[in-house]
Amino acid sequence: MNITIFFLVLFILLFMGIPVVYSIGLDCIFYVLVFHVSDLIQLPTKIYAQNDSYVLLAIPLFVMCGYLMEAGGISRRLVDFVYSLVGRQPGALGTVAILSCMVFAALTGSAVATTAAIGAIMFPMMVENGYDSKVAAGMICSAGALGPIIPPSVPMVIYGSTMGVSVADLFLGGIIPGILMGVTFIVINIVYAIRNKLPRSQEEFSVKKTLKAFWKSLGVLFLPVIILGGIYSGTFTPTEAGTVAVLYSLLLCIFYRAIDLKGFLEVCRKTILTAGSIMCIICISGMFAYILTVENIPQTIAAVVLPYMSSSVAFMLMMFIFLIIVGALMDSGPAILILAPIIAPIGVSLGLPAIYVGIMFCCILCMGAITPPFGITLFTIAPIAKETFGRVVKGALPFTIAAFVVLLVLCFVPRLVMLPFGGM
Repeated sequence: MNITIFFLVLFILLFMGIPVVYSIGLDCIFYVLVFHVSDLIQLPTKIYAQNDSYVLLAIPLFVMCGYLMEAGGISRRLVDFVYSLVGRQPGALGTVAILSCMVFAALTGSAVATTAAIGAIMFPMMVENGYDSKVAAGMICSAGALGPIIPPSVPMVIYGSTMGVSVADLFLGGIIPGILMGVTFIVINIVYAIRNKLPRSQEEFSVKKTLKAFWKSLGVLFLPVIILGGIYSGTFTPTEAGTVAVLYSLLLCIFYRAIDLKGFLEVCRKTILTAGSIMCIICISGMFAYILTVENIPQTIAAVVLPYMSSSVAFMLMMFIFLIIVGALMDSGPAILILAPIIAPIGVSLGLPAIYVGIMFCCILCMGAITPPFGITLFTIAPIAKETFGRVVKGALPFTIAAFVVLLVLCFVPRLVMLPFGGM
């Protein structure tokens, strides 16, 4: 009964429109005061302990890297290089947009930064080349949603810190799902281009032009090599990789003369606001996790659910459906902090590897970025495309369905996700 009241109060506060941070905090204080499960003094200590984590330093660092890339106009160099490679194929501009989003995602790990940076460049070009505006907007925001899946990934940092799972392993596991979804988006784009007879570039392939574009983008393309190569070679931790990424991005902006002092201060302001809001949610979740632990809520829920879980496949299907709904209504950060301690242990108890559960948990939840009513990339692209939210949703629908199909396949064939770890 106490557990029911605990979650009921939380949902009431959320549906009243109270911000997540305050809803969780008020719910925990209410529960302690009413049911006397602990001393009230324990709550602020849990807040401090939750943020006292070296791993969490990676969040503001990768956020700042993303804003530096956006402010420095780095995305234009990526687009030019990718176009030099595939500019003569059917639906070339759509393919360029998707591939550019995938590469930019490997630089920033942010769905919003990826959608905004690539969308501002590619959307006008795609519409001019015959793409329906809603399809172009839907394609870009769908590819932008791969940002938190292709490493580095802020949600995966949050999950790793919350559940005690290796962040480097989560990053590694996100590569295959991200690439599979990206390739699926490209196939849909090519089919659309052929069916609608979009004009193809008549410009002949030029090795010289491609090499020139590659040279101009070399500094940018080298960044994911430094970040991921450094992590997996053991040269530095994910947190140290964030520091390297910021310094490297700043040096690139200076070298390209793409940012001034005013621009840098604006990057710092955006970083503080974005990272600050994320860290507030994380620290308040320490209180939430403490209540769950004291009351043995995860174990209680697992005991109720497990008899109905005939297999790990049934669990994955249940988790898929549930997280799709949650992702459509809630930001991935708070959802991970609230739900991961409850759901993930059930999957592990059914024999699934903890790293696999974590990867799929984050990937499914991150697809909420293109799922109405609160898909963040849908809102990001709408003003850029000067389209209504409803039309953007329609344009993104084929890509959203394709992403869900890929994730369902990965739920039923976990070996694909676990290939970087030698299979299951």
